[in-house]
Amino acid sequence: MAIDPLVRIEEIAVAQGRYPAAAYLWVLSLLEFARRRQGIEGHLSGTQVLEAHRTLAYEQFGPMAYEVFRHWGLLAGEDVGRVVFDLVEGGVLLKTEDDSIEDFRGAYNFEQAFVSDYPW
Repeated sequence: MAIDPLVRIEEIAVAQGRYPAAAYLWVLSLLEFARRRQGIEGHLSGTQVLEAHRTLAYEQFGPMAYEVFRHWGLLAGEDVGRVVFDLVEGGVLLKTEDDSIEDFRGAYNFEQAFVSDYPW
């Protein structure tokens, strides 16, 4: 019997204890968004994931994006990377040997991108 994907996401969120299930669902949705928008069928780089994060956040949450991410604990690129790697560890996503949490560090400042530089 297959495990319901939403149940698996909740299990990962509870086991890791860092981010709510909504943060994991967000990351899965932005991966799909990035693949569709960039025409990529396979692997995405950390940079591609974070650019999709910014673009989709503007579209989905507008000027409330930073508050949503703050509520979920996604305060920096590294947090998005941790969610990705939690999903890898949980068997939901795959990674290559070259993938690293470092790929998600220092891409851009979330508060600046979603508050002071928000494209009003």
